[in-house]
Amino acid sequence: MVRSYHNYGAPDSNAGPTLAAAAAAGISSRGIYHFPCAYGKDAAQQVRDDINAVSGGSYDRLWFDIETNPDGSCSWSQGSASQNCQFLQTMIQTAQGMGVAVGIYASSYMWSSIMGASCTVGADLPIWYAGYTGVPSFSDWRPFGGWTSPTIHQYSDSSSIANGCGFGADANWAQ
Repeated sequence: MVRSYHNYGAPDSNAGPTLAAAAAAGISSRGIYHFPCAYGKDAAQQVRDDINAVSGGSYDRLWFDIETNPDGSCSWSQGSASQNCQFLQTMIQTAQGMGVAVGIYASSYMWSSIMGASCTVGADLPIWYAGYTGVPSFSDWRPFGGWTSPTIHQYSDSSSIANGCGFGADANWAQ
């Protein structure tokens, strides 16, 4: 999973080359994640900018990263849960309209804090959930946001795979 869009509202210029390097290394399953700039930039436009910026890179799915945004001008807190839910809906529809497969990355806590417990936008999409148990399994999974089963579990926010490589990586697990 490669970050393709920064939380401050701009595409990540490293995404395309990183995807190309992963493909050259034989990594067959590649994804990108979009850290939304909520309210700092039009929902549809930022998705178009993101997808267009990585058009040279091959990936399987675009994941929308739903978590607290530390950039004050892009914070989810500028909107209500229902407005946030609609913002995400617009992002999903835009990506799907461009022929891109979509998924959601969130923890139960972040989802309910940002989207509200009643928001089920994207519940028909794969969920990549965060739960830092240190255990590569779905044993801690609890339904939220309309999802009944997970696709990927981010079980650690630090991974030895990146040691000495000059970048950070989280550890994820999927069946």
